[in-house]
Amino acid sequence: MGIVLILIALGPSYPGGRSPAGMLNVDVVIAIDRTTSMSALDYSDQQPRIEGARTDLMKLIHKINGAHIAIVTFDSSARVSVPLTTDASAVMTAVKVLDLENSNYSTGTSIDKPIDVVKRLLEKSGESHPDRGRLFFYIGDGEQTSSNVPRSFAELRPMIDGGAVLGYGTEAGAYMTTYYGIRNVKIAESFKYVPDYSEIATKPGGRAVSKVDERNLRTIAESLGLKYFHRTNQNEPIDAIVSESRLEVVVDTHREVLFYLSTYWMLSIVMTLLLVWWFMEILPTIHLGMKGVE
Repeated sequence: MGIVLILIALGPSYPGGRSPAGMLNVDVVIAIDRTTSMSALDYSDQQPRIEGARTDLMKLIHKINGAHIAIVTFDSSARVSVPLTTDASAVMTAVKVLDLENSNYSTGTSIDKPIDVVKRLLEKSGESHPDRGRLFFYIGDGEQTSSNVPRSFAELRPMIDGGAVLGYGTEAGAYMTTYYGIRNVKIAESFKYVPDYSEIATKPGGRAVSKVDERNLRTIAESLGLKYFHRTNQNEPIDAIVSESRLEVVVDTHREVLFYLSTYWMLSIVMTLLLVWWFMEILPTIHLGMKGVE
């Protein structure tokens, strides 16, 4: 019985074949623009663009539940807000509390900011789990206010199997609201909107207008080999984006993992038989002992 217990503890098993891995075999990296321009009020009935990004992200997370998800946010710099994780609740919490950059420190938008951080995540994913598929989603308004010429995202293309580019805003544009690090704080009307610094000397109180740059967003999508989607309403379904992201293809082509069958249950039967045999052996002794007590 001691030997059988040791064998059970060792947990012997043998290859049992392959089974579907599903979403567990997919790494998803999402880059989100949190610059001041994402506060422009031209999304779904004058809501800020960032609300559209949050809404779509929540829908996307539901669709890819089970995948390893990482979130990269970018403004004047890029950072990993959520490392690769299968904890959907942690990702959703990060999305819910996603805020814009502080208006006091805004230095303009450079649409290529997340490239290096995303590249490191994809490289690490490829080195640690070469058998996994990788998707990349870019979320922003495409507005390039930095004087630098943006880098191409083409260097990421060999590292990904799919994804999509999601754009927010209108060609007409809208005023941008200020954000000082505290949500729902009451701000005087004169400080509520981002001023137009180019006209502030001749037109005091002028407000800056931000416009979506779909040309930049399409360029990003083309360089990555992905589809571009212009998002305008919170009631728009996410199904087409998920389908065009090639998620299902990636899951299917990375669908199998080797699994093992444990033999501990057979050893448990042996242990049960040994216990029954042992009990039957000592039963007469127990019976005689009880007679002696009487």
